[in-house]
Amino acid sequence: MRKKSDKSGLGISFFLSFFLIVILILAIGFFDLRRIITYSNIDQAELITRLLARNLNESLDGAVFGVEQLSDIIATNTDRSVETMYNEILVYKEKSLFQSMGLIDRDMKIYGDERISPDLTTKMNIRELFDSKSAYITEPYRSSLSAEMVFTVFSPVIIDGNTDYLIYGTFALNTLQQFAEVDRIGVDADIYLLDADSYNIITCRTDDDTSSGSWGSLMFEHSRMKFESDEEYRSYIANLKNREDSFSTFFTMDDKKYTQCNEKINNMDGWYLTVRISDHSLSSSQTRFRTRVTVYSTIIVFVTLLFAAGIILDIARQKKVFEALSVTDTMTGLLNKKSFESLTDDYIRKVKNPGILAFVDIDDFKKYNDNYGHQNGDRVIKKLADELKKEFGKKGYVGRYGGDEFIVFLKNTADREALKEGMARIRRELSDTELEGYGRVDISFSAGAAIYPTDAENYADVCNAADKALYEVKEEGKGKLYFV
Repeated sequence: MRKKSDKSGLGISFFLSFFLIVILILAIGFFDLRRIITYSNIDQAELITRLLARNLNESLDGAVFGVEQLSDIIATNTDRSVETMYNEILVYKEKSLFQSMGLIDRDMKIYGDERISPDLTTKMNIRELFDSKSAYITEPYRSSLSAEMVFTVFSPVIIDGNTDYLIYGTFALNTLQQFAEVDRIGVDADIYLLDADSYNIITCRTDDDTSSGSWGSLMFEHSRMKFESDEEYRSYIANLKNREDSFSTFFTMDDKKYTQCNEKINNMDGWYLTVRISDHSLSSSQTRFRTRVTVYSTIIVFVTLLFAAGIILDIARQKKVFEALSVTDTMTGLLNKKSFESLTDDYIRKVKNPGILAFVDIDDFKKYNDNYGHQNGDRVIKKLADELKKEFGKKGYVGRYGGDEFIVFLKNTADREALKEGMARIRRELSDTELEGYGRVDISFSAGAAIYPTDAENYADVCNAADKALYEVKEEGKGKLYFV
């Protein structure tokens, strides 16, 4: 009888030991996977931030470059009357995303919409800009004209070494928001502009669409943010004060854990793009894991391995999405400006075979947004992008240069007729486009082209030549293709 009791005790001890081992494996696996998920969240959040900040920087760079280029064109014209310069600015404005544009002379007389004058004269020290030889972009401010958050770009018109005029162009914060879309990545993110000097924040994107463009205080946010340690908080503040290019931090707010990353904006001194992502948004799979642990505790090793494999596959899938986003335009799927420049410049420098570069610009694009709505405006952009890719995608590179402007490079050819025939086919396809709620409309576009190496011998010069050709088309009636 005593031996039977010993055997029973041994069995219970073995069972308890086995159960404790399973619990220990569960605990070790659970906390180790939490650590892996946490660091995976950091990597993904930082990567998302870098992509968004780069797109935002490219958008701001494009706005500055456009006004600088217009200044150079005006400065080289022989007719420099104020009326002629102002009319050229208005022509440029119609094909751009700027809300308002105009001219300022050294006597501080403003040639432009009089309603914007209070913003220019009271919110900025314009006189100092006449001493500068380069373009300048303001910090965001609320427009007296539209009550929207806007930026203003200033560029000097330098004639005979002197800055006689300033060109200004104002565009809304919401024109940049297409670069802050993360729906394609499948996560919920709050996005802000942050001034490291004043700790003011401007909302770009949250779950509450009505808050876009509103001001807030980072100090108020700090009162709700619970950092992992005092050292973590001090490090976060020090990074802001020291103007670090990029840094991240972690905190809890309203019982949710967040990863927050900050990326410095190129053209705005002291300003950051801040992206905040909840761990729950990136790690919903962790909830599934906990459920499986509860239900299948007897097969915990199998569940752990299965979960780990799922994380690896998910990271690989996310990596492919991020890699695609880093080289393509979010809206159209074409090459973005940076990727197009890299591929074309590399072809010109290394392959050195002939090629044709063309800028393509939708005529009077603003009317599509004004007359048919922004969704139909986006459809027009996507339709032209699809046709350009269909016609030229296998013959070279097709990219979105910005806004409603595209760029095409045909490799291994200097045949003008090939480009003309392709553009003609696209015009036929666009001549009968269906817009939701408005029926069929005719989409018109202009194009300017230059040939490498006949017209120019490097990428930058080919671009300038093609852009001048496009400018001539716009001046002479639009809807055509001109070669430089």
